[in-house]
Amino acid sequence: MFTTFTEWARKKWTSPAARKFRRNKLALAGLVIVSIIVFCAVFADFVAPYDPIEKVGPKLAPPSRQFLLGTDVAGRDILSRIIYGTRTGLMIGLTVVGLWAVIGVPLGLIAGYYGGKIDYVVMRAADSFYAFPQLVFVLAISGLFRPGLDTIVIALGIIGWPLYARVVRGKVLEVKAEEYVEAARAFGEKDRNIIVRHVFPNCLAPIIVVLTLGLPTAILVTSALSFLGFGVSPPTAEWGCDLSSARGYMADQWWWATSVGLAIVITVLGFNFLGDGLRDALDPRLRY
Repeated sequence: MFTTFTEWARKKWTSPAARKFRRNKLALAGLVIVSIIVFCAVFADFVAPYDPIEKVGPKLAPPSRQFLLGTDVAGRDILSRIIYGTRTGLMIGLTVVGLWAVIGVPLGLIAGYYGGKIDYVVMRAADSFYAFPQLVFVLAISGLFRPGLDTIVIALGIIGWPLYARVVRGKVLEVKAEEYVEAARAFGEKDRNIIVRHVFPNCLAPIIVVLTLGLPTAILVTSALSFLGFGVSPPTAEWGCDLSSARGYMADQWWWATSVGLAIVITVLGFNFLGDGLRDALDPRLRY
């Protein structure tokens, strides 16, 4: 079994898409950044020097050997809160992106494969959701219902699916015209089996790309909402929440807001670089 996996990994690593990905320096930089972020999120309990919600030093202490990025207004270690913030941001981002995929991918498959009235209804619904800015829609939902992280995640999941539906629909329209799909129909294979066995696997490449590019968007939006007071509540370690707390001390304790802001910027850039690299590597039109 291990030998089979090793052979599979070797073939993937030497494939034309992998070779093009390795030639893209920004994509490799994004892969390194994302790998560090995932490592910090998974092993935050071991990587962070202190507990993120406990007072470990004097309030607003400057960066030092003991506290590399200083402490916040409650005496908590800023570096530890940033490290634990990667776990919070990644969990929220993955949940939101998962909802987008769960809603948008099936609708895109159905709309693209069957066409006609089904396609019309799904695409007009997507157009309707496109009319609402994400941030305004989530704020409105938070105002109508109980504000909190659950409400925000569900609201973002509802408003963000049209992009996935459109991307998948466009790919399905291309795939279903291929000869092997026509052959499957000619042999009397059911539509469900054709979609699952032939159409969906050939749509995975663009789905992976939009998932990678959608994750930093979800992290940014949730951080913005937490900054405005509609997301994660203190003392949970979350970047938007910490940035909101730090804004009143930017004149004298500038390192607090700067370090949290840099964590957000580097994370977003890392996922964007990785997503752009995957798009260029997986798109056959851009492969050569």
